Amino acid sequence: MESLQKAFGHGFAVAARISYQVFQSAVLKALFIIDEEHLEMAIEQNIDLLPLFMIYAPQWVKYSRDLVGRMGRGVEQKITLQNSLKWLDEQCQKRRRRYYDIIVNLPGVVGSNPASVGVPTLKGSSQEPKVYPPPGADTQRVEWWWGNVQRLTGFVFRGEVPDSSKRWGVEHLRWLAQQKAEGTTSLDKLLEKGVETVQKRQEEGQN
Repeated sequence: MESLQKAFGHGFAVAARISYQVFQSAVLKALFIIDEEHLEMAIEQNIDLLPLFMIYAPQWVKYSRDLVGRMGRGVEQKITLQNSLKWLDEQCQKRRRRYYDIIVNLPGVVGSNPASVGVPTLKGSSQEPKVYPPPGADTQRVEWWWGNVQRLTGFVFRGEVPDSSKRWGVEHLRWLAQQKAEGTTSLDKLLEKGVETVQKRQEEGQN
């Protein structure tokens, strides 16, 4: 998996060179810090991605906030649930990734196929328009996505860190310190340990 530093660095560097539209994409790229394999678990465990952004990419946290300072805060209002999902869908199609499909979780259909969700056709158009979120989308998963988008943009644009994010961050830092004390420092290994920890908690909860 591509390192967090590289992923964030590429996104925000591109944003600085081009425009608001790319900046919007760069902000939301922070939600791609986990891979498809771990996305299901992140949603199930209601993982807060803001603390991960702050912990693993501190220099790009500063860079993004400096960029916002130069651009102004008005653009934050343009980031909505609908266009954030639209952006996610477009990015997933370009990269041939399944993040969008996993998040909307349409039963028995492919999320990137608008014809499969029964959306009415526009008058005079031979192509069915897409609706975000699509009919039948998994409400809990979409709310997870939108909650993370709101927390991330709230921090980048206004410096807000919800108490829940602070608590999650403190707990993660304690866990991270413990793992490093035991000699685990690579991100891939940390992800593996994290999955093991979650699975263990789930097993204990079932007993």
